[in-house]
Amino acid sequence: MKKRLSIADIAEALNISKTSVSFILNGQAEEKRISKKLVDKVVQYVEEVGYKPNLLAKSLRTGKSNTIALMVEDISNPFFASIARLIEDRAYQNGYRITYCSTDNDTAKTKDMIGIFQDRHVDGYIIAPPEGIEDDILSLQKQPARCAF
Repeated sequence: MKKRLSIADIAEALNISKTSVSFILNGQAEEKRISKKLVDKVVQYVEEVGYKPNLLAKSLRTGKSNTIALMVEDISNPFFASIARLIEDRAYQNGYRITYCSTDNDTAKTKDMIGIFQDRHVDGYIIAPPEGIEDDILSLQKQPARCAF
């Protein structure tokens, strides 16, 4: 498996600083007074090598994953599937992706999945909750909001 290209790799290949590469890739070149020539050089190289940013690293830096957890009893149920599709479309329009799971109306599974999503730093939750997770829902509601649309 090929190693994923990093900002440091780009900087080394172009013999410039990692900071400059980061500013350019994050759209801050103009405010940081980086020359158009250097910006063009970095953008061209990034396109040539097919660089894709590491979304996990970006989410750690920004505190946002641009992901919303959708937790329903059974995602294959036509009722939930049709709602999920509408949610997914609206989320996508606003720069978010949806991660789905079926809880099977099982309290323990729901609590486990909430924990997994918290570990993955999702920005929000849409939950059709089973009984017995009221405290978990209240705990989620007390967390600072990271998305809104």
